[in-house]
Amino acid sequence: MFNISDIQAVCLDISGSNTSYARQDEITNLAWFLLDSNYQIYLFSSNQKEDLTGEKFQHPRLQFMPQPMPPVTGATQLEPLLLTGNTLWVSDSPDMHSWFEAHDLKFAYSRSNKAFGSRGLRIGSLVDLVALFNTRAQVLREVGAEIVRRRNLKGGGPYLVGVAGPPLSQYQQFTVDLKGVLEALDCPVVDLLEMSSLLWSSEGQGDPLSAQGPWRTEAACHWFSEEILRPLHQGNRVFLETLPDGIPRDFEAHLPLFLSEDSVVLLLGTMILIPAITEKLDSSVLLEVSIQETTRRVYEIPASETFDEKFLTQYLAHEGGRYKSYMEAHKVKQNATLRVNAERPHALVLSHVSPD
Repeated sequence: MFNISDIQAVCLDISGSNTSYARQDEITNLAWFLLDSNYQIYLFSSNQKEDLTGEKFQHPRLQFMPQPMPPVTGATQLEPLLLTGNTLWVSDSPDMHSWFEAHDLKFAYSRSNKAFGSRGLRIGSLVDLVALFNTRAQVLREVGAEIVRRRNLKGGGPYLVGVAGPPLSQYQQFTVDLKGVLEALDCPVVDLLEMSSLLWSSEGQGDPLSAQGPWRTEAACHWFSEEILRPLHQGNRVFLETLPDGIPRDFEAHLPLFLSEDSVVLLLGTMILIPAITEKLDSSVLLEVSIQETTRRVYEIPASETFDEKFLTQYLAHEGGRYKSYMEAHKVKQNATLRVNAERPHALVLSHVSPD
């Protein structure tokens, strides 16, 4: 089977879409799922009697193809993307299947008497494509398996993992889900340490380039490093019932804190991958989202709409600039053990695994 992470666009045959409400719902649900996941969508009909020229629905990433399909005058009239391995075609038309084979295209189908090899994917219904493109669960399993593999190589002692990402990258939910995956992989104890009470996020007031870094207080930096990270890094357990003076009271939500020699400890936060922490970590996971997509999410601009450059400029002038400075100053991307492309919330891709 081809790699679904290579797909950037989907061409969907909507012939017979008016024959039943169930068929309409299938197509509509798939199209919206793909649009929400930032794919480009092309809709066509293999039924020469169906006219798509009057379709009025508008979306910047959806386009109707009113020309006869398969093309009667060759493929040169189509956009170049549609004839590459980055597009998945979906149709049950035998004529389309022959055209797909002739042009070496990737396609999905539910009915045919033929077998098409690795480029043809048989599905039960369009619902199967929703599951296929929702790669979140698969990536969580891949990340969990890699952490377990590295933990086994290390041997005994606590295993420390930092999980981070830009604002609205959903790294918090990713970490919670990763905890469940690790537990299912027979890690005996998996603990979460949410770091927002000790570290500024990019929306906060801390300067990631100052001597103190993004720590809320110098005391918090010293205490966390010496009383939690250092003993865990040395293979020892940690048990804390109270906080000393100078430590933000918000951290009390973790108390009493007991981290055993068998614990996998997941530390999460926007800007936690700094030297004071990473030098004690066994692995790190970075969720990556482009500045443009983060800007769209911060200003709650619908995925179906383009936005003015002023929003990007405004974001970079404030929290976006702080996050960019943190990433560059600490070489976060270069040093991360695992990188996950989270540009599409449902279609995550494990894009990088560092050597052991």
